[in-house]
Amino acid sequence: MDLDEARALLADRWDADAEVWESRWAPVFREFATEVVRRAALKPGERLLDIGTGSGNALLLAAPLLGAEGRAVGIDKSQQMAERAKRATSSSGPAVKVLQMDAAALDFPEGWFDAVVSNCGIPFLGLTDALAEVRRVLKPGGRFSWAEWHIDQVAAVRILDDVLAKHKTQNPGARLRRLRDALSVWARSASTVSTRVDFERALKGLGFSAVQGATVTHTLHSFTLDSFLDARLSRIVERMELEEMTPAVRDAFFVEARASLAHLDRAGQFEVLWPIFYLTATK
Repeated sequence: MDLDEARALLADRWDADAEVWESRWAPVFREFATEVVRRAALKPGERLLDIGTGSGNALLLAAPLLGAEGRAVGIDKSQQMAERAKRATSSSGPAVKVLQMDAAALDFPEGWFDAVVSNCGIPFLGLTDALAEVRRVLKPGGRFSWAEWHIDQVAAVRILDDVLAKHKTQNPGARLRRLRDALSVWARSASTVSTRVDFERALKGLGFSAVQGATVTHTLHSFTLDSFLDARLSRIVERMELEEMTPAVRDAFFVEARASLAHLDRAGQFEVLWPIFYLTATK
């Protein structure tokens, strides 16, 4: 599977996952968005771009900081995500807009924005193209504030995904097989940027200056064990994986998943340590 096909399939996956993202994950990622916006050091009257806006967390946090003369634009490649962000920001007034757009092909003039933010919204597939576009649309001296993470750094997510991998069917249907292939392409790209230093190197390689990074480990108590399983397994690919297991294998998977994650469940409070790489840079 080539890169373009993988990107198209994974964009469709985000459309399918939009409701799950908004209801289960956006509240968690709002904590990260708060830090991204803080590090952007926004000023009244500035123009801001939010890449991979999702349900609009960063836009909602940034808009009051820009004042009546400021402008904020959020983009997302997923139509369903963009629609949700539009609804979430509908009361923010005409200074806030949301557009469906590919981060690797931004439809804005060079030097248009004072600041760009992204709360885990820069795609791993086409990472270099997207970062180059960020730099292009920034004004000279413009600021980029970016949060990212890697799946291997979040133990709860990694453990569950490892258990799921052990129980997957060896004979998937055509649609699931293509999605697995797309995720394999994604994983190969993600493996090249697995640490904060990798992200910093990518920024420097494209000519960004004043590149600074910090790793902050957030301690999250947003889930119970069952709600964490629900949030992770309600996404389209995971749902398909469960549906294609036999009932006996599915039961065995849930038994092992709960046992493997039980050490994180303390008196009904499920604890997730989530390291986030926060990066800032200027053009």
